[in-house]
Amino acid sequence: MQDIYEALPYAVRSRLGRMRQKADRERSLLGYLIAARGIEYFGVDHLDWRHLRWSEFGRPSLPLGIDFNISHAGDRVICAVTAGGTVGVDIEPLRQLDLNGMDQYMNVEQWREISCSANASEMFLRYWTLKESVVKCEGTGLSLPVQEIEIAGGQASLAGRVWYVQELPITDGFVAALAASAAVGHLDVNHWQT
Repeated sequence: MQDIYEALPYAVRSRLGRMRQKADRERSLLGYLIAARGIEYFGVDHLDWRHLRWSEFGRPSLPLGIDFNISHAGDRVICAVTAGGTVGVDIEPLRQLDLNGMDQYMNVEQWREISCSANASEMFLRYWTLKESVVKCEGTGLSLPVQEIEIAGGQASLAGRVWYVQELPITDGFVAALAASAAVGHLDVNHWQT
C-alpha cells in the first residue's frame, strides 16, 4: 500500500493525514487502491492520481470518463467504478439505533414502513444506505433534501431526477447500496475486510 500512497498527489496524502484514526487512513487508502484496480478494468493502465480533483462538496473525480466512489465502515471497504455516468456507494454496519428524530430523513411512507418493521433499525439503515448512495452519486452532499428521495422498483427519484439503486450483497452484519446515474447492466461485487 505504500506504493499507492506515494503515487497519490499531495492533496490526497494531506486529506489522509488529517484523519485522526489510523484505521480510517488505512481504509481510505485501501479504497483508492480498489478504485485504481477498478479503473484498470476499463483499460487505464497507468493511472495518474495527480489529476484527481474534488468538487466543492468533497466528491473526488478523475477526468477519464470513468467515475468511482468509495465507502468504508467498520472493517469493510467498498468501491464502485463505472464508465457510464456517475456512481455512489454506501455501507453501514447493522446495529441498534436510537431512531428518535430520524424520521426527518424519510418520507411518511418510508417512516411508516420502518416503524412497522420487526427490525426498525435494520430497515432504517437499508433506506439510509440507498439514500446516501444517491447523495454520493449526485455529489452534492446533504444539500439534497434526503427526506424527499423516493425509492421504488430499483429507482430513486427526486424532483424529476432518477437514479438506479440496488442493495449490494455484503457479508452478514452490514448493509450496502449502490446508486448510478445510468442503468446498471452487469455488476461484479467484491468487498474487502481489513
